[in-house]
Amino acid sequence: LVEQTGTRLAQIDVTVIAAPEVLAELTADDFKVKVNMTKIKEFRLDRACPALDLAQPPTEAEDGGPAPEPRSANVTPRASYLFYFDQPHLTLEGRALSIDVARELMAELIVGESRGMILSNAHELAVIQEMSGDPEVLVEGLRRLENDRTQWDFYATNEDQRVAEVARALNESERSLVHGVATARMYQKEERMRAEKSMRRLRLAVNRLAGLDPPRVVVFFGDTLRQNAGAHYMTFFGDALARRDAVLSAMSSDALTATLPFDAVVNEAAAQGVRIYAVQGEGLQARFEPAMVSSLSMSQTQAVPHSSFTRQTHAHNTMRNMAAETGGAAFLNGTAPPKIAKRIHDDSSCLFLISFDPSEFREDDPMRVIVEPRRDDVKLRVRGRMVFQSESARRTSELLRAFAAPDVVNDPFQVQVHVVPTGFADGEYQGLLQISVPQSPLPSATWDIGASIVRTDKVRDELSGRVTVNSPGVPIVFESEIEFRPGVYEIVAVAHETNSGLIASERIALDWPDPNRSKATISPISLLQPVPGAFLRSGESRPEGSLALEVGELVRGELPSAWVGVVCRGKKERGPLRVERNLTGESVVPLPPVDLDLSEDRCAQLRDLVPANTLGPGHYRYELRVLEPEGRELSTDVRQFAVAGPES
Repeated sequence: LVEQTGTRLAQIDVTVIAAPEVLAELTADDFKVKVNMTKIKEFRLDRACPALDLAQPPTEAEDGGPAPEPRSANVTPRASYLFYFDQPHLTLEGRALSIDVARELMAELIVGESRGMILSNAHELAVIQEMSGDPEVLVEGLRRLENDRTQWDFYATNEDQRVAEVARALNESERSLVHGVATARMYQKEERMRAEKSMRRLRLAVNRLAGLDPPRVVVFFGDTLRQNAGAHYMTFFGDALARRDAVLSAMSSDALTATLPFDAVVNEAAAQGVRIYAVQGEGLQARFEPAMVSSLSMSQTQAVPHSSFTRQTHAHNTMRNMAAETGGAAFLNGTAPPKIAKRIHDDSSCLFLISFDPSEFREDDPMRVIVEPRRDDVKLRVRGRMVFQSESARRTSELLRAFAAPDVVNDPFQVQVHVVPTGFADGEYQGLLQISVPQSPLPSATWDIGASIVRTDKVRDELSGRVTVNSPGVPIVFESEIEFRPGVYEIVAVAHETNSGLIASERIALDWPDPNRSKATISPISLLQPVPGAFLRSGESRPEGSLALEVGELVRGELPSAWVGVVCRGKKERGPLRVERNLTGESVVPLPPVDLDLSEDRCAQLRDLVPANTLGPGHYRYELRVLEPEGRELSTDVRQFAVAGPES
């Protein structure tokens, strides 16, 4: 029997601007709240306003003595900032100025308990710096971003050339109109594709802040992002022509539907309580038409092009809308960093939370929000919309966040990830990926377990499985055979227990040696012991198996133990190798040397098995050495561990 209970509560975060004494006396009666034009009659008002403590007068001591010293208040809340650089929509000048602005903002914003992280959207979405409360660490991340040429993108810088090419196509003497329409259509589709990709990644970035304490802020740097991506190319053609031409009609439709990814970002921010502050990186710029359209072409198109003005207007409107709909602000034409920081501080330092029951509203649909003061001495700043997430949508957001930002969220249980080496062939390692979760206290549990293998910020492989158990205290182990090339990898694993809704994740880094770069290499050494549990591999389950232990995890001496590794010859090396293993510690276990004939196969797996009750309590050292037949050492690796005593 499973019994569940709960309640739903919607919250609107409102920035209130008023004198301290006015802030201290505000109640729910001082606000009018409407959601989708429906008046909210019953709601609760809570303050998240540390500055109010400064306005409280000192009180007398209980014994009638002098008043105690006033308690100092931290007027800076613990905010979480995400600095997001949208490289395809930053000009080179805008990129450089944005990094300078971000450097100054970090000195102003990352104070007290506030934290920040840096993401850059270029060819891939890269995490330049994980969440940190140290401004020096974040500034160092900006330095890495500034010098990383893989984070450069020339798309925004070359926009004038694309617009000029449309004008040149229209000025051609033969088939100028057809050529001009085709060129404009090509560039409009490209701009929309890039804008959609940027919006998908920005939505994923916004989700990284979900679940953190408010205020949650995204500082977005961009120059040419437009919610109606590519619509400015329509300025080359008049309305009458657009209605007759099928290609131009398709362009008009695309310009309208291009707003959908933008709305998805705003809805995600509304659902997660995130405010977006948009900063135009390039500052104040005077734009001119890169190429003029001839009078003959204008008579054919029935339009006077004004692309430069339209491009800038659309970009500015997009930044204003994105900020206004999320309760933030847009900073255009070179706003000074101190002014930006002051606005963000002012918006975050004194928030009022309006809470109410959202049961009468639809779920997962954006709702227009209107909050007005009933007093003339109060001003408000509030987001333009909110979304009441359904249970399934909320669970999806939590799972996305677990995959996207496993280091940000506090996990309710520990997920362990390990790769057991099994071989090497055709330039790739073979290994057994193991993802394990601890014993569950639930009488029955269903686990969804997934993993993403990431290299150079790109997902190379994705794996998943479901395990159901009908008794408590059973560890869960998901296994999958994987192949990967030598080098640095990340594995992000997420475990979700569907009955309780608990989610946890783990990120590990792998750096496996390249056998082509030395005469002999040794893969990382795995240490395994048999355990009862629910093991799942290739869709088949079994009640027991061998589980890899983490480095530092205690070994149980009453169980057998196995050390597994892969030894490889260099690419041009041939002939036998001798492998010596030494297991020393509180007990000495003799392991005879092994001669490997690698004349045909370059690599071989080594497995050393120690029977149960062989190792006594204490610390041990397992050393594996690879030598040439004449005794010259080529490679060595060590795995240290400790065996638990009887009381453990």
